[in-house]
Amino acid sequence: MLFLVAGMAKLVGSEPVVANFQNWGYSLSFRVFIGICEVIAAIGVLLPTLAVSSCAGLMGILVGAIYTHLQHGESPGFAIAVLACVLLLAKLRWGRAFFTRAPFPSPASAAARIRTPVGAPPER
Repeated sequence: MLFLVAGMAKLVGSEPVVANFQNWGYSLSFRVFIGICEVIAAIGVLLPTLAVSSCAGLMGILVGAIYTHLQHGESPGFAIAVLACVLLLAKLRWGRAFFTRAPFPSPASAAARIRTPVGAPPER
């Protein structure tokens, strides 16, 4: 919900948001791009097939926000807190496997699946 509200504020051009982006030296189109990304990701977190990608996108946006605040001598505390919340959401949503599972199967497990005849019980 937080990212939906923040993204909409960027899209509609709320005065404080526009002033911040101008002070940081970012263009109008970059503000709109970040707003679109936040709105799409906020919706995507709710959809099981897009949730992982959406959380990854939000984490990227937050890392950029932390960098921007640090570069301009501002406190990145809020962005760090929100990043921690997104990590917690990922942990709660996908459990331990989200952080420990390899993105691709190991060569040994892939080879074992290829050698197993169709309909045969898996090797143990």
